Amino acid sequence: MPDGAPWLGGFAKAHYEKRDDSYTRRFIAETCRGEMAHWCMLAFTPIFYLWNPPWACWVMTAYGLLANLPCIAVQRHNRIAMLRVLEKLTAAQ
Repeated sequence: MPDGAPWLGGFAKAHYEKRDDSYTRRFIAETCRGEMAHWCMLAFTPIFYLWNPPWACWVMTAYGLLANLPCIAVQRHNRIAMLRVLEKLTAAQ
């Protein structure tokens, strides 16, 4: 999936680069931030209903769901995987 964070100077989540405690914690925090960003984009969907015709509202809603829900699912999946990695890292210390 595309990762928009590097376009804005943020933390890239395309690859898990370091297997250490602090990097993994940062990766987990960034998955939370990324998921929240996509939920926020969806939260603004009702605003489009104020000035657009009904057909456009449905198109915008469908687009918003199709564009954001897969990203939310990937962020959650990655966070669960990284929490398991962090668990193993801290158990090894």
